[in-house]
Amino acid sequence: MTQSLSLMRVVVCCLLAAHSYGQSVRVRAIDAKTARPIVGKVIRVQLFDGPPIRQRPGYLEEKTGPDGTASFHISGSIPLTINVSLKGGHWMQCSPYTYLAQDVMRSGAVIENQCGKPADISHRYSAKPGEVVIFARHWVLFNPEVHYPM
Repeated sequence: MTQSLSLMRVVVCCLLAAHSYGQSVRVRAIDAKTARPIVGKVIRVQLFDGPPIRQRPGYLEEKTGPDGTASFHISGSIPLTINVSLKGGHWMQCSPYTYLAQDVMRSGAVIENQCGKPADISHRYSAKPGEVVIFARHWVLFNPEVHYPM
């Protein structure tokens, strides 16, 4: 009986250790026009290892909460890069899609809002370690405030 309890404790400890291996990443989505959180939208995170660059199988998806944040658990080692995209609805992402994972884990990432007017609001935000702040706005066909690549 005591041997089976000891074995059960070892198994439980191993399972807890395996679950805690990895990192958490938070993505906060902000409306670039209104500076409000984007609520209830799906954020997709894809992980890439390297070199050479190779995508890990699958992807992670979570909906943003009332504060515009979605949280993801990355199992295993820290990837080389993290690809973040806003899915669903008529939204245009105004931030880069790819981030160096070490930078995100060490200090977080807030990249300039690249959707044109209104003036860049990214200076109003700071990211905590393990957090990416992205900007997006509703998609408008032939929006004069956006610089389309030629």
